[in-house]
Amino acid sequence: MNNKAKIRESFLKTRLFLSKDYQTNSSKIIERKINHYIQRYNLKAFAIFISKIDEPFTHHIIVDALKEGIEVYLPRINGEKIEFRKIKNIQSDIVKNELFNIFEPKIECELLENIKEISTIFVPLVAFDKHLNRVGSGKGYYDRWFNENQYKGFKVGICQSSQLSNQIIDVEPHDVALNSIITEKQIYVPLESNDDEDSNFDITYAVFNDETIIN
Repeated sequence: MNNKAKIRESFLKTRLFLSKDYQTNSSKIIERKINHYIQRYNLKAFAIFISKIDEPFTHHIIVDALKEGIEVYLPRINGEKIEFRKIKNIQSDIVKNELFNIFEPKIECELLENIKEISTIFVPLVAFDKHLNRVGSGKGYYDRWFNENQYKGFKVGICQSSQLSNQIIDVEPHDVALNSIITEKQIYVPLESNDDEDSNFDITYAVFNDETIIN
């Protein structure tokens, strides 16, 4: 049995004890970093999620992107899978999924059919490790979508620095690691493997904390 369930349970409990001020302040910094990412890579379209109350706030990111004419796709649960649909207005184009207590695009919104239209998907997570493996909600929606669609774009996690697990997450064949993770303190990206047997380095990610982004 893998350790995902225990890690998920532990970090979900941890999030309950985070102060409102910490969540608010960290969300503001994460928001600025993501907006910087969108501008730096000149994204014309991307996918993101509508955050729950204990996740970094994504509402302003979506609103700002729509104002700039950027196409925004949101995940919608469809049975055992997710699909992405484009919204034009965050007020009128979303509906609450009472079963999962999340907001998602209405069924009338345009379905994403050409996967190549979006070069970046911002992904929610409960915990992550130094290899940029993630623990999600446990339903496997994102991993299933990445695999079935053979998605080659960037997969960027959004979370707080407190969600970094010191315990390495047990991965399964269907699990998909992220390309980077944005937190309020650092931006994590994987390092290329080093084949030098004499190397004393065992870190598997690089950490960036660009002051021009967060100030």
